Amino acid sequence: MRTACSLVIGLMVGALAFAPLRARADDATADFDARLQAAIAAAEDAPLRALHDDVSAGKLSADDAARVEDAWASRLEARGDDADALDARTWLARERQQPVDRIALAENLLRQAQRRVAAGVTRGLSVTTLLADALDALAPLWEMGTDGADLEAELRARALFTEAWARTLRGDPETAAARLGRVDRSTLPQRWRVPLADALARARHAAGDPRGAAEAFLEAGNVHGAAASWSAARDATETARLYGQLLAAAPEDTALQAEALRAARYAEAASPLADALAPLVEAGTAPSSLEATRAEALGIAGRNEEAIAAWRALKARDDAVPGLDASLATRLAARGKPGDLDEAVDLAVAQLARDPESTLAGDLLWAIAAADYESLHRDTPDGRLLARCLRAQEAIVAARSDDPTAWSNLGNTLRVGGRASASLAAYDKAVELDPYDPDIRSDRGLARSAAGDDVAALEAFGEALEIDPGHLSAHQNAARRHLEAGRPGAALLDLQGALESARARGDRTTPYRLLMGRAWRALRDTTSR
Repeated sequence: MRTACSLVIGLMVGALAFAPLRARADDATADFDARLQAAIAAAEDAPLRALHDDVSAGKLSADDAARVEDAWASRLEARGDDADALDARTWLARERQQPVDRIALAENLLRQAQRRVAAGVTRGLSVTTLLADALDALAPLWEMGTDGADLEAELRARALFTEAWARTLRGDPETAAARLGRVDRSTLPQRWRVPLADALARARHAAGDPRGAAEAFLEAGNVHGAAASWSAARDATETARLYGQLLAAAPEDTALQAEALRAARYAEAASPLADALAPLVEAGTAPSSLEATRAEALGIAGRNEEAIAAWRALKARDDAVPGLDASLATRLAARGKPGDLDEAVDLAVAQLARDPESTLAGDLLWAIAAADYESLHRDTPDGRLLARCLRAQEAIVAARSDDPTAWSNLGNTLRVGGRASASLAAYDKAVELDPYDPDIRSDRGLARSAAGDDVAALEAFGEALEIDPGHLSAHQNAARRHLEAGRPGAALLDLQGALESARARGDRTTPYRLLMGRAWRALRDTTSR
């Protein structure tokens, strides 16, 4: 018993003796943390350089030294001094043996190589050496053929991107394309999917696989979902050039033509695509479908005069091209010169006579009706075109009384023509024929709002969202009603849904962001009163 008590007393005495030492150690750690954070925050280099010198002199513990070297390297890299940061990155990778340090070292080496290639610099470390060292740094991450699957997602994405570019620049794009092609990029962070698709496209192109490269460029645009994915002229031009090569080799491939147009859904990519296809069309041997692809690309690019000329030339040679009249009518309506809208209505009606299912022609008629009703075109201030469009839609409904789209287009024409109450009967009939079409229910909400019943309008938008929770126009229209009614908080909820849907579907997000800005301002004004 006496022995046990002595042991306990001894431990207590020892703990009391070491307590001041622990306290001093904790204080020292806190002091170092504060010094490091102050050095990182400082605008000048001197405080952080002093800590870096302490590392060189062996004055810091291994953990503290690693933190200092990481901060020092990050500062140098942030201002483009990758070569000066290389020693710190190399030391970290050697001392800590962590994947994050290996990846950071490889990224540093790749950036140096890319700058040398871009500037044509041959002094100092060669590009080949830099790229070889980058690949050596990453090599342990690919052990056992896992493609880095055991890495955290962000680190894996960084490693894959760096290796792909390093191998492509070093002359081994086949290996880069093979590894990236095996990886399920949907499991990686969203912000990395476009860069990785872009890296895959360039690797495939360098490996002599233009079709695979074009598919990867298209994936990059679909993943990003906004015009920014095509904002770099280099990418848009490269995409167009790839599709031009493919279509030159297979001009009859209509599936490939459709792929090209999907890639050109933004004007930034459509214009170079149209230019890439021009020599094929001008040679006089291109099939009608390829001519139509170029004409469509010109229209998407906003080059209406050229698009109209291209559609007219094709119509004179081959009037049987599917959708030709509706496409020409759309370009004429967009140009809006005197007489264009009359001709556009004639063409849309002719298109519907041949193809009653033409959504483009039906939509165009009520769009022209809306323009005429709002007196946007001075050559038709009397509503004559509105009356023509309405007669055409009524004739379509008479011929296709069981077609919900025909009834919906009639409702749209009546609504945009200022006859909201009359349009409701047409929308009701369309909903009866197709109760699961969210577009029809959303349009019916607009008619109810125009008729002065905002409660019923919001109910209709809600019905559309029950069918399709990501329905963009229903979210946007509901948000507008909430804003007009002084409910900015509810508007923001709908706009958040619209933004998420737009990103997921690859649509532009600017309209929803602008409306969200209005809602935030309204909410701020409401809460500040």
